[in-house]
Order: sequence, then C-alpha cells, then structure tokens
Amino acid sequence: MDERIQQKQAGVALVQVLLITGIILLLVIQLTKDTQSQLRSAQLWQDKVSAELALNNAIERTLFDIMTKERVKGSGSEIQRQWNFFSSPFEIEVGGEKGRVQRTVQLRLQDMAGLASLMYSPDIIEKLLLQQSLSPAESRQLISLLQQWQGVETPSASEARGSFRGPIQFFGELDYISPGLEALLAKRFVTYLPVDYFNPGTLPKELLALIAPNDSLDNLLARRLSGKLDEREFRALSGIDSMDSVSFYPSEMIAINAAVNTGDFRVSKNITIKLQPDREPPIVFLE
Repeated sequence: MDERIQQKQAGVALVQVLLITGIILLLVIQLTKDTQSQLRSAQLWQDKVSAELALNNAIERTLFDIMTKERVKGSGSEIQRQWNFFSSPFEIEVGGEKGRVQRTVQLRLQDMAGLASLMYSPDIIEKLLLQQSLSPAESRQLISLLQQWQGVETPSASEARGSFRGPIQFFGELDYISPGLEALLAKRFVTYLPVDYFNPGTLPKELLALIAPNDSLDNLLARRLSGKLDEREFRALSGIDSMDSVSFYPSEMIAINAAVNTGDFRVSKNITIKLQPDREPPIVFLE
C-alpha cells in the first residue's frame, strides 16, 4: 500500500516538474523574443538618430558652401565639385571620424527661380495641367481662376476682380481656388514663393522638357550637367528668348533636399532658404 502511494506521489511530482519546466521554457522563449524585439527597436532608433545626424551635417555643410562660395562648379569642397541647382541628385560622404558611422547622403539643390511660379509662369503651369490629361479649355480655365485669385491683370481676370485674394500663401490654398487643383500640380515643379523672374538655366529636367525642342533636349541636359553650358548657348538650344521675365541670374531662394538610406528605410529632410548676406539673419528659413 505504501509502495503504491509512493509511486503515485512520484508520478504527481514528475508531472509538476514537467509543468514547471514547461512554464519556465515559455517564459524564457518570451523573454528572448522581447529582448530581440527591444534590440531591433534600439538598433532602428540608433540608425534613425545616426541618419538624422548625417542629414543635418550634410545640410550644414551645404549652407556653409552656399554662403561662402560662388554658385558654379569648382575644385573646392566635395559639395562644390558636384553641385547644381536644378535638382539633379549628387552624393557626399558624411561621418567616419571619431568612430561615427560613415553614410552616403544624397543631395538635391533647386534654385526656386527655376520652378514654375504660380503667379508669373502661367504658360508653364498650363503645360503641367495639360500633362494631367486636362483639355486645353480646362487648363485655360484653371489658369484664369488662378490669376484672378492672385489679382494678375489679364482680360479674363478683370471681369471678376471681386475674387482677388492676393498671392498664394500655401499649397493647400489651391483647392480653395478649384477643388483638386493642388493634386494636379506637383510641388517639386511649382512654387508660390515671390520670385518675380524666371531662371530657365535651373529648370528641373522635367520642366525643361516641356519648353525645349526635342531634338536638342539631350544635348542641352548633358552640357548643363557637365557645367559647360553658358547662357548664350542655352538660349540658342532651348529657344528661351521668346519668354518674358527671364533672367539667368541665380535667385536668393534655394530648396535643399537631403536623403539617406539606413537599414530598410529612407530618411529625408527638406528646407527652403532665402539668402540675405548683407542683413541679419543672413539665412532665412522659409519652409
């Protein structure tokens, strides 16, 4: 009898040991998963912070070069050797010193005078609208509404002077003019900032393709990217002479985009600045 009781107790003890062991294993597995998840989160956070530091470093170096060097390709810094102001991307190396991770940052610089002005570039704005499968009549109507809103003197605008609101202050305002207008105009091709002249030498290639003859476009883009294209040749190849309010002088407003890949994601930062080197502050951050 005692032997049976002892065997039964031993069986119960074995079951208890197995249950406890199973619970401990489950806890260990869960703790391991939690630890791995926390390590991944910590690594992602570290990568993100490192990427943002790299972006800030690249932007600060770019601002320094813009303020202290002529806006031409030169033999100076890594940035000046490659830069352009028509949004063609180039890369610089950031970090690597004092144990920091070296990262490759992609930069795009855009002279705001090279974008289609919502106030001063109705012809290019109309071409952009036509690319969105709008009819010529629909495009002209939207241009007319846009000019009426801003008080631009045109025959159609003078008939509806009561709709004048002034210059566009933010892109969302476009949908008040006509619902859906903001979505039709890509922000990287247009600007509402007050640039009162047009610099075709800094047109992004997508906009340049709208106004330059097809047979000279490739040559125009290649020579401009190499830095060998002067104003006279540019005018001859592109036919820009027929446009009003044109100046090849760089404007004081520049958009800077910096981007870096880290792990499985991409971190980017955009700023738009106005240069005023003879005033305080010398750099105004617009966006």
